[in-house]
Amino acid sequence: MIELLKKARQLKQKKYRQQTQCFVVEGKKNVCELIESDWEIKYLICGERSQLFFKNLDVPFPIFFVKNVQLQAASSLHTNEDVIAVVQKPTGNFSFDYKNSLVVALDDVRNPSNLGAILRILDWYGFRQVICSKSTAEVFNPKCISASMGSFLRVRVHYVDLAHELSKLKKQIPIIAASILGKSIHTVEKPASGIFVFGNESHGVSSEVMQYANECWKIPKRGKAESLNIAVSVGIFLDRLLHK
Repeated sequence: MIELLKKARQLKQKKYRQQTQCFVVEGKKNVCELIESDWEIKYLICGERSQLFFKNLDVPFPIFFVKNVQLQAASSLHTNEDVIAVVQKPTGNFSFDYKNSLVVALDDVRNPSNLGAILRILDWYGFRQVICSKSTAEVFNPKCISASMGSFLRVRVHYVDLAHELSKLKKQIPIIAASILGKSIHTVEKPASGIFVFGNESHGVSSEVMQYANECWKIPKRGKAESLNIAVSVGIFLDRLLHK
């Protein structure tokens, strides 16, 4: 049991997630959604508070029961007296129908909690995939998994050389970057398909990626706030795109 707890604790670190191709899902709600999915669960580690619930589950993987203090020591959450799942990373091929879809692309979005919130927003609006630059936060970071509230199960994240990917598509479909220097999203004509690029929380879309944008759009500002959270911006854009 000590060894299993140690392994779960190590998966807080990216290098161990890369070595083992596993990650952790924490908290009762997220783990219950995970169990209903087709993702491969290696095992659960359950605290005292949720023992009765998980003890009665009919599942094909082992469940280990520990004291709350042991579970908390292995958890990345501030409080977790419920459960940790150790999960195999999924595999699959990257494939987008760019010409007939609205696609969200993230350029250097480094905060894993923001990435998790964006996945939740994409899930809300029915998106099933997102492309990310290789410098964007890792989807299997515990903070991202927690912030996504289960949406990581339904929205697949694909990491690409974003500038190279867009360079191949510039003449085929609209590529629109979110920028404070762009046109108002309230006045532009909304395309039926295209790639919408959102940039770093502090610096916006990088110049390397921006060179492939056909145009820029912005959320017009009325008050004095310096900026919007990136996840909030994505939500506003998608709502305007999908409700003409």
